[in-house]
Amino acid sequence: MQLKWFIVWIGIFLVTYQSMAKGVEVSKKIDFDIGQKSVTLHGAVRGFEKTNYQFYANKGETLHVNIDSSKAYFKIYSPFKNSSDSAFFRGDIEGSKYKDKLLKRGIYTIQVYLIYEEAKKDIKSLYTMHINID
Repeated sequence: MQLKWFIVWIGIFLVTYQSMAKGVEVSKKIDFDIGQKSVTLHGAVRGFEKTNYQFYANKGETLHVNIDSSKAYFKIYSPFKNSSDSAFFRGDIEGSKYKDKLLKRGIYTIQVYLIYEEAKKDIKSLYTMHINID
């Protein structure tokens, strides 16, 4: 009987550990105020957590994104893409600022994350991100 419970607890531990190792993705919709296409977001990421900010934009509009953080970066995904697809902008490679014309209309995703080396240390990083569409 004790062996059965031991096996059950090992299974629970492995499932929990696997979930923690993957991290959590939280999605938040950005609703711009009427007549506005600009927002400043404040947040924090820890370990392998990721925060996805989603918003609608039109083809030809210019997207400006800037993140102020000591450790957090952002990726940008085209409409109809998700975090298992490739981002068209990666902050850990290309920097903390993005500005360019959008090639498609639809719902874009900006994902805030820590690079692997920082995430495995389970650090927490605060950030302020500015998003503007014109």
